[in-house]
This record gives sequence, structure tokens and C-alpha cells, in this order.
Amino acid sequence: MRVPADAGHVVLVTTGSKFARWVEEAGGRYLPLVHGRDLDAATIDAWSLAHGAPALGLRPAQWDVRHHFLDLIEGDLADLRAAIGRYRPDVLVRNHPWSGRRESNPRSQFGRLGLYH
Repeated sequence: MRVPADAGHVVLVTTGSKFARWVEEAGGRYLPLVHGRDLDAATIDAWSLAHGAPALGLRPAQWDVRHHFLDLIEGDLADLRAAIGRYRPDVLVRNHPWSGRRESNPRSQFGRLGLYH
């Protein structure tokens, strides 16, 4: 992100609050999640248990897929569409395989999971 920002491009990043400082230090403009859930790997287990995640067997993995991936789609897309509508980007780099699929912006894709390690 530093290279395009240093070249004069405006780099907008919609992500969790945990990464706001890093986005800004790298020359980007942080756009907070409004409709999406602001996840943090450090507190995800506590959040899961507080929201009814089962504790044993395969059920926790199934619960995680639903509540930490599938349930995020709608809110994340709403935030992305709002950013696209407001800023009309020339290029969209998306961090979910489903985001921006119907948008007309040129785009690239990378995975979200690496940000949580």
C-alpha cells in the first residue's frame, strides 16, 4: 500500500479496527466496518462462547464456519458497496472471494486469514 500512496494515489482500506493504525502508517486511509463485524483473533474464542458456540466435537468447527465466515458476508459486502458508492475507486483489491464480484471495478484478490496470524 505504501508504493501507490507514495505515488499520490488514495488507498482506502475497509478492515477491522485492529489494523487501523497499520493501514494509516502504511499511507492508507482506514474505513471502519459499519455493517460488518469487527473481528479480533485475540478475542474470537471468548466471543464465540458468549454467543453460543458448542465446546466439543465437530460442532465447534461447523459453528465457526457459519458465524465467523458465512454470517460476515452480508455486512462486509454492505461496507464494501458503501465505500465503492462513496469513493468510486479505479481499482478494487478485495480480501474476500465473494466481494465485488458484480462490481465493474478492476480488482485483485487476496485472503483474509493471513491477517489473523
